[in-house]
Amino acid sequence: MAVLDRPLAPLDDRRIDLINQTLAAEDTEHDMVLTLRLGSAAHAAGEAGDGEGEQALGFVARLLLIHIEGLDHERPAAAASVLPRNDPNEAELEAMCLLAERVTKPIARARIADLVWQKARDHRMAALAVKAYLEAGA
Repeated sequence: MAVLDRPLAPLDDRRIDLINQTLAAEDTEHDMVLTLRLGSAAHAAGEAGDGEGEQALGFVARLLLIHIEGLDHERPAAAASVLPRNDPNEAELEAMCLLAERVTKPIARARIADLVWQKARDHRMAALAVKAYLEAGA
């Protein structure tokens, strides 16, 4: 099963710009604050009749909510991610790769790339995650 309950609409430039603008509205790298901003923007997009915008923003919000063990300072040696009940399907995994490469907010880019690494063992995504985590912490 997929992360979303219906197929993810293609993430075109307009959708990625919407995600980046929404993330840029917060001057923080705190993922929970960003998740709340994305959720609020997703709701507003839905209310405005932009179902694909609502879905794209909601998808990123869900990704940022996924707990990744090893980010917990009390258990830094843990290396497994805890995905929601549903793992990403191939289309969602491809979308996650695209987002990891194009999202401008470092912590969001890091978290998404880290999830792709955990799920698909894509070494490019591991390197991107490390670089973005360092950027987010700077």
